[in-house]
Amino acid sequence: MDRKKLLFDLLDQFKLKAEIKEKFNLFVEEIYLYNQKVNLTGITNYYQFLDKNIYDSLLILKLNIIQEQTTILDVGTGGGFPGLLLAIIYEKINFILIDSIKKKTNWLIYIVEKLALKNVTIINDRIENLSDYEEKIDLLLARAVSKLPLLLEISTFLLKKDAYSIFYKGKNYLEESKKINQNFLEKRGLRLEHIYKDKLLDNSERYFLLFKRINLNYKKEMINYQRIKKII
Repeated sequence: MDRKKLLFDLLDQFKLKAEIKEKFNLFVEEIYLYNQKVNLTGITNYYQFLDKNIYDSLLILKLNIIQEQTTILDVGTGGGFPGLLLAIIYEKINFILIDSIKKKTNWLIYIVEKLALKNVTIINDRIENLSDYEEKIDLLLARAVSKLPLLLEISTFLLKKDAYSIFYKGKNYLEESKKINQNFLEKRGLRLEHIYKDKLLDNSERYFLLFKRINLNYKKEMINYQRIKKII
């Protein structure tokens, strides 16, 4: 199996430059070696890894959302999906990658240095503790992290006015969305702008939920965890 060719064939679907594809190859080879010592991903089959992590992370490129944003936050980034991969592509955009698990942020520190990326900040913490970034984020991403009501409750305070959150979801988003009514969104100064549908290589469904922050009335100190526990 020519792993590099498989990777490059996949990346060619997104029309990436040769030097970017080489960095992706370095990332993939390094995470495979690192994963033998520290469990970063439970997916060990190479085809599945490319589909579930690389391809899935890059599907957002089809939305043409990432253009002029100056600061992008990836919540619960894990091994760097999608934030680190996007940082390789968009060198002029500042990326903040946050994860509460130390072994994962240790990996990120290692691979960011290996790739010589200058546009990435890594934080080992929980999102609700990011007071320094309140109303400073242009685009917030979350992939395979928490249920929708909780995500909206704890992350909205980070967005600038007119900034966006994009949540990667499977078909179960329909069940999660039942617990989010118009009143819930209005109280948090949010509006659901669009739901995009796509598919992975194995034909499993991927949905991107795009929310816009339309006012700054909802502050960090208004987050109510007890209320959220009742609806998730």
